[in-house]
Amino acid sequence: MATTLILLFASPNDPACMQAALKLQSHSLGGLPTYESIQKTPSASLLQAFQRAKAVAEGEAKTTVMAVSLTDVHIFTLAKRGGAEQYFSFAHVFTLGVGPEGVMIWQAWGKHGYRLDEYLRDGHARLRDWDEADQFVRDFEKLASGKGMWNAKSNKLYKKLFLIDINQICGPNGPERPVTPRFKAWVRINTIENVTYDNITKFHWV
Repeated sequence: MATTLILLFASPNDPACMQAALKLQSHSLGGLPTYESIQKTPSASLLQAFQRAKAVAEGEAKTTVMAVSLTDVHIFTLAKRGGAEQYFSFAHVFTLGVGPEGVMIWQAWGKHGYRLDEYLRDGHARLRDWDEADQFVRDFEKLASGKGMWNAKSNKLYKKLFLIDINQICGPNGPERPVTPRFKAWVRINTIENVTYDNITKFHWV
């Protein structure tokens, strides 16, 4: 929901673009990935997407907004076998805004985490300089490229990036089921280029 809201604001005032923003995280509109699409499509690189957006921001003073989906591949595999219900997925989606002044990150995290308004209130959507943004992207790439069991390193990176302690939530005394036993991530990135002030102000409130 948080990502959809940000994308709606970032989208140009065009019905097709608005529909694409609504579809991305919607099961009923067919926007969510499937086991088949994950198998056929290579995982995206946030590093490459970020470097392109940064070059445009610095060279042309244009702003890019990207929705980044971290998908839990193993939960799809378990679902094919009917065994997904006993595990909790680490899947997450967040939005990255890259502009001439720097980078902003917007996110929310489920019922055991935080809402978008809480994230904003606590100052996490602050403007980040290039050094901090570069570090975020490097940390994400480390997390997304990990393989094997979910471990302390995975948990530390996840908490640093998304402010959530999966081991605590999925531990013996936590409110959730165990996290998926095998860590394998697949990344999807949806990009809106040249986001302008008019895009943001297209809505009229009554």
